[in-house]
Amino acid sequence: MIDCTCQEPHTRSKLSDIELIGLYCEAFEFHLKLSERFITSTEGFIVKHNEPAPELWQRLAVAASLRKFVSGEDLVYLPRVLTSLVKVGAASVSKTKLFQVQTEFNDLRKGKSGMISFQIDSQKSFTAYQIIEQLLHTSYLHAEKRPGVDPWKWSESMLNVALWEGTSQYLPFMKALYELCCQVTHRVPSELADSLPSWHFEGIHDENPEFERHVERVERLNPNPFSLED
Repeated sequence: MIDCTCQEPHTRSKLSDIELIGLYCEAFEFHLKLSERFITSTEGFIVKHNEPAPELWQRLAVAASLRKFVSGEDLVYLPRVLTSLVKVGAASVSKTKLFQVQTEFNDLRKGKSGMISFQIDSQKSFTAYQIIEQLLHTSYLHAEKRPGVDPWKWSESMLNVALWEGTSQYLPFMKALYELCCQVTHRVPSELADSLPSWHFEGIHDENPEFERHVERVERLNPNPFSLED
């Protein structure tokens, strides 16, 4: 008999930092595999038909996959993953910098930050994150009807640009976290990540001699110290 009982949030969150780091690796690799199935380019920015072009639907699927990393509701929320990396000594990020990252993602969700502001009418403007949330909530995930808001009536070109920004701006940071998570868990990084842009992030790419010495000590005792398997 199948147990269909949903896990409570506090039950799902009972993971060690190492387990959470491993979970992020799995979730990010799944996102890379999904993204690879879709071919997106700037061609989708041009409206050619009354119905949305295929690339808009492809970008929407990729955006839905990314949501768990930035919405703040899931275990693999990026600031949460960074916090775990700090706690295990893999990232030398100060408390001030960590708080700054958390604030930036909070502001992103609240519409206080974003690379581009999209003017819907004379009174309303939205960030790319807000537009994606509107698209996902009104039809894709929850079938919610928000009063006075129908994003499917907005310009397809604008939706495409918002989806492009919203699915690309996090990738360098996500890649940096992924590479460090792979180092912690002794995981071979997926080749799918090679094509993603690489940026330098203070405290993540900086050498951490203390962590390296810790890994060397543990490796002498156990060749695979961070295995999540029993």
